[in-house]
Amino acid sequence: MKQVFPQFMCFLNVNHHDSFLFKNFFLILSIVIVTYIAFLFLYMSEKNKKHGLTIKPPNKEQVHQIVKKEINVKEETIQNIIKGLHKLEREKYFLDINCNAYNVAKRINTNTTYLSKVMNIHYQKNFNTYINELRIQYIIHQLNHDKRYLSYNIQSLSKEVGYKSPDSFTKAFKTYTGLLPSIYIKNMQSKNELVNS
Repeated sequence: MKQVFPQFMCFLNVNHHDSFLFKNFFLILSIVIVTYIAFLFLYMSEKNKKHGLTIKPPNKEQVHQIVKKEINVKEETIQNIIKGLHKLEREKYFLDINCNAYNVAKRINTNTTYLSKVMNIHYQKNFNTYINELRIQYIIHQLNHDKRYLSYNIQSLSKEVGYKSPDSFTKAFKTYTGLLPSIYIKNMQSKNELVNS
């Protein structure tokens, strides 16, 4: 037994040494591979730049051309839809509980298909997202500038901006701000208390 123990220790030392070399080999190999991949990536991106393969965002004129091709309508009609939407924004029609794609299309003398396609391409969002964002921006403005709104409950706030249910309002508010409306209001109330102290 005494003779086996030193041989076993010698085996461990050799293994430990080999393990150290083995780890160093893989560390060096990993560094070489990562460096190679990085250089390959840089080379390919430079090559793409030289050949003009970079993606550039379209300008407004290109967007209008895409819209015209996509929905096959005259430029005048597209401009009338956009102007109609701006007019309804100024009138705050988005606060009306009956504000939906059908009613908006009817008010601006178009159809829901054209409205939807112009909305998707010009605003890069669908109609519901557009209306939700307008409503939430409006209520945030009111909460920040009119202290009366801080005392409203969630149901009252949701009706104020045209939602049929407090749940829809809460979901849209959280999507837009990242906070529940109740937490946002508490934060605003705390901020106002600090200012008034």
